[in-house]
Amino acid sequence: MIIPEEMLFNYGAELQKCTVDEFIFEENNVCRNYYQIQEGIIKLNNIFENGKEFVHGFPL
Repeated sequence: MIIPEEMLFNYGAELQKCTVDEFIFEENNVCRNYYQIQEGIIKLNNIFENGKEFVHGFPL
């Protein structure tokens, strides 16, 4: 679900720019915010203890 940006800003949303290698949030951390990607592509993945990676997808 994509929430209209105007509504988000009315409730105090802020724009943040991320670098290519930056994590938006990490596993086992409490997510205290709603994140909506304005532009670009993100990778949803898990990295297991043995070093293997499982990619869930690249939502637009």
